[in-house]
Amino acid sequence: MAKTSNLKPARQKSSGIGRIVGLAVLIVVIGIAFWARNHFMSNAESFAAYMDGMKSMQAGREQEAVTTWENLVVQDPSFPDAYVALATYYTNQGEAQHSIDLLEKAQANHLDTPELKLVRAEAYVRVNDKRGMAEAKEAVKVQPNEYRSHLALATAYAQAFDEPHAIEELHRAQQLAPNNPVLFLLGAEYTATVNDYAQVEAQARKAIQIAPGLAEGWYYVGWAIASGPSADRLPEARTDLEKSTQINPNSFSTWLELGDVCWKLHDVSSAQTSLEKARDLGAMPPAGGRETQQHLQDRIKTDHVLLEIYHSRGETARENLIRSESNRLSTRVQALLHAAGTQR
Repeated sequence: MAKTSNLKPARQKSSGIGRIVGLAVLIVVIGIAFWARNHFMSNAESFAAYMDGMKSMQAGREQEAVTTWENLVVQDPSFPDAYVALATYYTNQGEAQHSIDLLEKAQANHLDTPELKLVRAEAYVRVNDKRGMAEAKEAVKVQPNEYRSHLALATAYAQAFDEPHAIEELHRAQQLAPNNPVLFLLGAEYTATVNDYAQVEAQARKAIQIAPGLAEGWYYVGWAIASGPSADRLPEARTDLEKSTQINPNSFSTWLELGDVCWKLHDVSSAQTSLEKARDLGAMPPAGGRETQQHLQDRIKTDHVLLEIYHSRGETARENLIRSESNRLSTRVQALLHAAGTQR
């Protein structure tokens, strides 16, 4: 069973290149404070307001920071760092189109700094805008030593299904920020989409070496081992997946994978427990609130293994209930496929 972006997992593979896009703008807004170059000399009042917003953000008062920067954009539309801070924040909140609208105002005011190029690229790739590739290449050109530039370009290549260049740019980002576990998690997620199990495991292990408490890292190690050719390593996969559930007990994908591994190990009781937890979690709306084909198919996979378990135990009532629900899910998958075909 595959598992999350936009570079998202195999079950986390479930959304294909989802995770790299979804996390391509995994940015810490407070880092922007270090971009302030010579604005203090050019406009001390605007710079002071900008820094007030940074202090609010660092203190966890996000809305106060956003209001400060929004007021600054109105009061001094020629001050670029306010646009950068706001665009970074909005893209990070999943409001990339808001960022794009804001950055278009900056362009209208003839503002075009290296930081603006970068956040523009990040916003475009977040929404899979065709301008993302050119903007990301420009961001790399003007900021070749900034890992986020390479991550944005990796995302653009992934969206274009250019695997070699996507991997190349992601590795450059990792080289520039070798202590950032998220970059290695993205590496695991992306290589999961192309079923390179050895690389998934290698990338995930680097992520958990840096951040042992990263549940998705443990998930990917377990998923890669379980998906590989050697059944002898299934107990190891089980241990890694159990570690992931201990850190995050609310991951549908992890419980699904753990249940599958336990079933392969002939531990029927543990398989049932894990799959029933997965089924309960899978019944909840997925992230973003929209039901996807992959999410429905994962729920069907969960039900199919449970059907085998209930059938082997003679639990006819449960078996009939699950079968009926699985049939309804299959109908919904067909409806989504039909809708997708109609839109083409």
